Amino acid sequence: MNHYRPWLKKVFVLALLTGERLDGIVLLKWSHINGNFFKIPNFKVERIQKTEGKYYSYTPITADLVELLLQFDATDQDAYIVEPGMRNRYTLKKYITKEFTHFWRVTGNKRKVSFKNLRKTYETLLTAAIGEKAMFVKHNSDKTAIKHYLGKQKLLEATKDVRLYDVSSWL
Repeated sequence: MNHYRPWLKKVFVLALLTGERLDGIVLLKWSHINGNFFKIPNFKVERIQKTEGKYYSYTPITADLVELLLQFDATDQDAYIVEPGMRNRYTLKKYITKEFTHFWRVTGNKRKVSFKNLRKTYETLLTAAIGEKAMFVKHNSDKTAIKHYLGKQKLLEATKDVRLYDVSSWL
């Protein structure tokens, strides 16, 4: 079986640079860009709460994320960022998680790692870059995060030139 797709590496890097869950990655659209950050529906919480348009995740668009986004095809504002031509997003989600597991096994590393670890890595690096306030960037349904909403805007501004990785060497 051919496990490689030309866009797959960019998807893994996108997860590292946004800290989004797999649902968020496959459902991420160009229209979610709001200035210098992504305002992404929190698909997991909305699915659990059976709501729509109430819970959001805010992701700063860092300098390295800008470099990556330029590698994707941005022809339509309402299009998905990852594989816009693939209609079945559930199939895409399953493919990405299966391939992540495959490529991790190929490394020979015995440590158990899943796609979820990309989110944890992002949160760790963002916290290292801007401190504990990083938790307010991704978790806005939390009362503490709502209380600090104005601070969140400043944090998003402060992260626009931050580099979490040297992405240019990866692509």
